[in-house]
Amino acid sequence: MDRMRDRVVENAPALVLANPGTQVERIYFIREVVTYSSGAWFRSDVNLSRGTPAYVIIQLKSGPGQKTTRLKLFGKVVRSETGGFAVAFEYP
Repeated sequence: MDRMRDRVVENAPALVLANPGTQVERIYFIREVVTYSSGAWFRSDVNLSRGTPAYVIIQLKSGPGQKTTRLKLFGKVVRSETGGFAVAFEYP
């Protein structure tokens, strides 16, 4: 995968619901997100474990004065390190 060419948008805010429907369910607001067609990198101090299921809501704006679009996606954490974590989106 060519990450630079695959990149969709940077710095779109997102809500991440980690471990949905469980006793350890948590919601995180992430301000810096780099999205790709198959997933997203969340710049954050939050470190979620690899394999953690997550619902992600990302707000996208097409430009100044443009309508906001919300993407609702589901995926799993595939990478976690100092400074952030990555979620790969799952498709039906």
